[in-house]
Amino acid sequence: MPTSNIPFFPLIGLIWRWLSLSPMAAALLNVSFFLSGLHLLHKQYQFSFQTLLLFLSIPSIFFLCVPYAEALFFFSTTFVILGLAKKKKWWVVVGLFIAGMTRPSAIFFFPAIIFMELIGLKKWRWSFIKNALERIVLYFSATLGGLFIVFYIQYEATGDWLAFFHQRDKNGIQLPSFPLTTWRGAKLLWLDGVAFAIAFASFIYCGILFFRRVFDLKIQIAIPPRPILFSLAFLTMTMIHVLFFNDKDLESGTSSLFGLNRFLFATSFFLMVFAYFKNRVDFAQKRFQQLFVLFIFLVFAMIGIFHPSNQPEYLRPLIYLLFIAGFLFFQKRFTKYWMLVYGVHMVCQVLLFDKFLRGIWVG
Repeated sequence: MPTSNIPFFPLIGLIWRWLSLSPMAAALLNVSFFLSGLHLLHKQYQFSFQTLLLFLSIPSIFFLCVPYAEALFFFSTTFVILGLAKKKKWWVVVGLFIAGMTRPSAIFFFPAIIFMELIGLKKWRWSFIKNALERIVLYFSATLGGLFIVFYIQYEATGDWLAFFHQRDKNGIQLPSFPLTTWRGAKLLWLDGVAFAIAFASFIYCGILFFRRVFDLKIQIAIPPRPILFSLAFLTMTMIHVLFFNDKDLESGTSSLFGLNRFLFATSFFLMVFAYFKNRVDFAQKRFQQLFVLFIFLVFAMIGIFHPSNQPEYLRPLIYLLFIAGFLFFQKRFTKYWMLVYGVHMVCQVLLFDKFLRGIWVG
């Protein structure tokens, strides 16, 4: 089967080539991108020491330190988040433009921008709507500018302006089929499964916010700041894309979560959502307990943990999902629980990185 690099956006590769970097130097440059973005976000939001350690221990985070595009995407989207927080539109424009040349995930910005402006609209008045439409046009233009440069480069190489879409979407839209699986089945479903649970929760939260806004429902739910709205929408769109556009698993014939953990965890958007909700939602409260348990069991069912033929292979994702659910449920009751999560994640990160270095796909 012929291979193609069309689905990979070129900016980070061009930077490495312009600077004549070796793979090790490229990795060091990526580390500087990642740490610079993390520093800027921490300077703005003053993340707790616990939040930073937990984020840095996530097994997929090493993708921000290897010669992939994730680090530059993290750095560029940092300006999107900071621009939204500081109400500096040109910071947002620069971030969207650079991100648009860095990773195909920039396409998710279009629905994220609309969602953010819709939910963040203070009142249904023309003056507010007009300002929102102006921002939408500006942010769309910035993203399209970055994408246009990518498509022009691809046109010069292939003679096809839409080469990315023709190569990426050969199978078209595929309706999700359950139970969900991933690359190497249960051996990686523990991580992709948690990524799916987080993205699915973001989808539900976005849905509630959307219906509250559009139908003016009296739902007692706080509207997050604009950077969080954008981040939630991005995580949601990442999940939707994986479910509807990933190739079906060859063995099971069901939808694959292939790559979801990398696409979700190794982003500034996940860090923002994690830091925002970590101490704002107490899942041990009675009003959340039943909903939380119901959600966990729904996720278990969607990834096939309850299917008899999947046991005992699926014990690994079952135990890990319960481990993370336990952290969310008991983090305010057992204040040292996070240290156990940190320790387990660091071991997993080292093991995954070792597999990555040996050429085994892990995300």
